[in-house]
Amino acid sequence: MRFRHDTKKGSRFFLFLMLLLLGLVPFVGCMPEATTGCARVAAEGWAGPVAEGDLVYLASADGSVVALNSISGNQKWVFPLVDNKKSEIVYGRPAVADGIVFVGTYEGKVYALDAEGGVKKWEVPLPKPILGGPAVASNTVFVAASNNLYAIDAITGESRQLFEAEGEIWSTPVIEDGTIYFGSLDHKLYAISAATGELRWTFETGGAIASTPEISGGTVFIGSLDRCLYAINAATGEARWTQPFKAEKWFWTKVAVMEGVVYAGSLDGMVYAVKVSNGEAAWAEPFKTGGPVRSSAVVAGGVLVVASMDGKVYALDPKSGALKWRKTFAEEDGILADLDAAEDKVYLYARDHTLYALDSKTGGELWRFGTKE
Repeated sequence: MRFRHDTKKGSRFFLFLMLLLLGLVPFVGCMPEATTGCARVAAEGWAGPVAEGDLVYLASADGSVVALNSISGNQKWVFPLVDNKKSEIVYGRPAVADGIVFVGTYEGKVYALDAEGGVKKWEVPLPKPILGGPAVASNTVFVAASNNLYAIDAITGESRQLFEAEGEIWSTPVIEDGTIYFGSLDHKLYAISAATGELRWTFETGGAIASTPEISGGTVFIGSLDRCLYAINAATGEARWTQPFKAEKWFWTKVAVMEGVVYAGSLDGMVYAVKVSNGEAAWAEPFKTGGPVRSSAVVAGGVLVVASMDGKVYALDPKSGALKWRKTFAEEDGILADLDAAEDKVYLYARDHTLYALDSKTGGELWRFGTKE
């Protein structure tokens, strides 16, 4: 089945359609119903873990933020995310900076928690849902709600609207050298001043952008729902490659970059390796998984690790794409959350509500932690 993205309105429709095809909807919304006109759609978050120092932080699908010891997997603290007696939903993974954990929820709240004890420092309500994660630079938290990007003082929680895009922002912003980069469902990649919000440039793709940019060597790499992967000059907004790299289906994942190669999973179930220099394939063949790939890949211990909606985790040789090991987790539910890595460890949160720590070289399970009560 192939989809076209001829209009911005169409992109949002097809994005919703793809979520239905994947068996999930990333927000609580309405579906047509004959009697009431609106049926509620259940939602469940898929925020990935963040490894920082000797702790791993997770905004779980069960509506809480937990901190775990990275060696043992033992819980250090837990903070419930509750709005009107209901658990809040988190899709973007937390950000950790200067001893504070920052979390944004679909209910439009941004929390700042003490990284060591989980005590709330402040809570800021925003007027619209948050789908991406927060990013932190220069004592400022940047987070998108609907089509607005906000700047929040990391110490006081004082917030201000920094920029308004033409479409909703599902992308987590990335800050580099005083510039914020993020994608939008309006098909555009934006670069704006982190200090003033002034627009520096835009780059338009052929479809909605739901993924998060990756910046390496002065180049912004990002995938779009037009099935293309782009390389853009971070300073000027001009394309680096003569032609973008095209997959069979959408790119909805943050890429990984290592030693002149970009690694990207696609909803066609493939993992692609693309040369940074010219956008051409770096492997003889892409690696095929058993399901769509939405989770971002990581490189740990010299191994490329990627998770798929087939519930499996694959470790690949970055140079050839050859399979090193494969493990099955939550086969019926799949894996949507982004992976994280620290040294030779890989952390993944499966849709069976379990956080796993794996040895990147062997795939051996180091520990697991269930978040479902």
